[in-house]
Amino acid sequence: MLKRSLLLVMAGLFAGLVSAPAALAWNATGHMMVAKEAWDDMSPADRAKATEILKHLPHYDLLLSHMPKDYTDTDAFAFMEAATWPDNIRSESHPSHSEHHGNWHYIDYPVNPDNVPAESPIEHWDGHSDPANLLQAMEKCEKELTDPATAPDRRAIALCWVIHLTGDIHQPLHATSLFGKQFPKGDKGGNSFIIKNPNGANGSVGLHSLWDNMLGTSRSPFTIDKNIAALQKNPKYSRDAMKDQIAEKDVKTWAKESYDLAVSIVYDNAHLAGASKELMTRDSQPPALPNGYMEKAHAIADQRVMLAGHRLADKLQQDLSAA
Repeated sequence: MLKRSLLLVMAGLFAGLVSAPAALAWNATGHMMVAKEAWDDMSPADRAKATEILKHLPHYDLLLSHMPKDYTDTDAFAFMEAATWPDNIRSESHPSHSEHHGNWHYIDYPVNPDNVPAESPIEHWDGHSDPANLLQAMEKCEKELTDPATAPDRRAIALCWVIHLTGDIHQPLHATSLFGKQFPKGDKGGNSFIIKNPNGANGSVGLHSLWDNMLGTSRSPFTIDKNIAALQKNPKYSRDAMKDQIAEKDVKTWAKESYDLAVSIVYDNAHLAGASKELMTRDSQPPALPNGYMEKAHAIADQRVMLAGHRLADKLQQDLSAA
């Protein structure tokens, strides 16, 4: 749904503080929506290429294991499921768990109003070591996807990552961490930034988890199709209306867009009040979100998912022509 290593909810005294598990980046709904918008944008030839590549994914049958019997577009379903594959393999029980790379899902450009010590990330991959962040991982995976010498199973894995990382990079909290007196080591992309749950449930929620779930929590392909169809009816999300943004091909620029949105919208220019998960006690009452915050957040989530889908279609058109 946009991704950071899973943070375990504090045990014992703190077990009940957070009402949802730590972030899975957009979550399955968001990632599948990005993939579905891209799929609808792609040419039949590009769809066929992507489908053929994915069939070489180790344990490909697992992509189809949750497909409803009455959902008839197997190739579209596999493509949407491929978008969630890098999250699915977090589980140690997954046969491809060895391909899990938690730090590939995000890059931490610091939001640092208090000017505490914070390192800026290295954006470019050195070409041989394991990538340290999202931008480095995208560089590596695109290289493998487009290299004719890449083995078919490795190309399929790279395609899953490219689909997924395109979604991640458009989630604002996958491009930043808030540093400051309250978070001297960073808030882990909002995972340690706790607020009052605004969705009617009791208790608290991490800011990152709130944003990951902004588009819903269903992974039903019927729901995904319905969600995307509704957004496609809005003329402001059409390719023509977004053509200037779609034309931006630099992945680093995509990340900086998310960073800017994190500063201005997610953290409200460092004015958003929250509690530190590490400092909370059983009786802590985290701050509520300001009026109008969720409306702005939903609008940003819709816009970023549609833009990510359009950009992914164009990226795959270029990458698959070389594959």
